[in-house]
Amino acid sequence: MQRIDFDKFQEASINGNLIPVYRCIFFDHLTPVLAYRCLVKEDDRDAPSFLFEYVEPTLDAFTVDQKANM
Repeated sequence: MQRIDFDKFQEASINGNLIPVYRCIFFDHLTPVLAYRCLVKEDDRDAPSFLFEYVEPTLDAFTVDQKANM
């Protein structure tokens, strides 16, 4: 996804009705709900927003006395 400055963002908001805005958060200690609450003000729960959660798939392989994540 490309990055744009605020002027181009304003121009896009005039010409369109959907502008994707995102923020990457590394949340080793956050649940998805807590991460969402960090992004949206508590009194602004009706804002049209959502949290897209992506988890990379892993393959767990078990052997005798060992466990390997791939």
